[in-house]
This record gives sequence, C-alpha cells and structure tokens, in this order.
Amino acid sequence: MVAAFTTPALLTVYYVGVRLVEYANELLYKAFGFTLPLYTEAVAREDDAELARKVRMFLRLNGIVAGGMLIGAYLFGNDLIRLWMGSDFNSGDAYLCPGRPALGKIAGLYHSALQQCAVCNSKTPVPGLCVCR
Repeated sequence: MVAAFTTPALLTVYYVGVRLVEYANELLYKAFGFTLPLYTEAVAREDDAELARKVRMFLRLNGIVAGGMLIGAYLFGNDLIRLWMGSDFNSGDAYLCPGRPALGKIAGLYHSALQQCAVCNSKTPVPGLCVCR
C-alpha cells in the first residue's frame, strides 16, 4: 500500500532496515527462549525465591544483550547495510528508517522474561505479576 503512494524504491530502502531489525530480534528471542521451562520448574516446586531470582537474572541478561544489540546497531548498522546490500545502495536512509521499530522490539525482548514468567503462572502477561506473586 505504501508503494502506491510513493515509489517502490523508497519502500525497499525502508524494508531493508526493518528486515535487519527483524533478523536481530528473531535471533535474540531464539537465544533466550529457554527460560519458560526454568520458570515452570520453580513454579512447580513452589519456590518463589528461586523464581524471583531467575526472573531478575534474565531481566539483567536481557537488558545487557538488548543494550549491546542497540549499541552495535548504532555503531555498525550503516556499515552492515552497506555490506549486505552493496555499495550502490542508499545505506544511509536504510540505516535511519528502523530506529523506532528497533527500540520497540528490543523493549519487548527486555520484558520477555516477565511475560514468560506470567505465562508459566497462568496469568495475564502484566509486568511484575510473577515477582509479586
């Protein structure tokens, strides 16, 4: 739909940056998708202290990794796009486009520890539910 109002070339520039954000987000979610069984084990044992410890640990770890990903995207994003798409591609515009989606996706990754904890407690994924249980 966007290409109907602009040229397909503008849509391509936007899509390259967004696609890189999606690749990074998918990689991070797959890397930290193993937390649900760990939380479920603590819930099954009814060990609230262990559950809270695990949630805090993964919140810190997610924050460190998400922050590192944002810093890496800021420092090397333009070069990565240029390497990926070639030197003829307008990598500067593609680098500027995914800023807001990247922040939103990384914020979602940071809070995934709380969301998975709420899922293992069979509650709605509201931040803080599992820690205050």
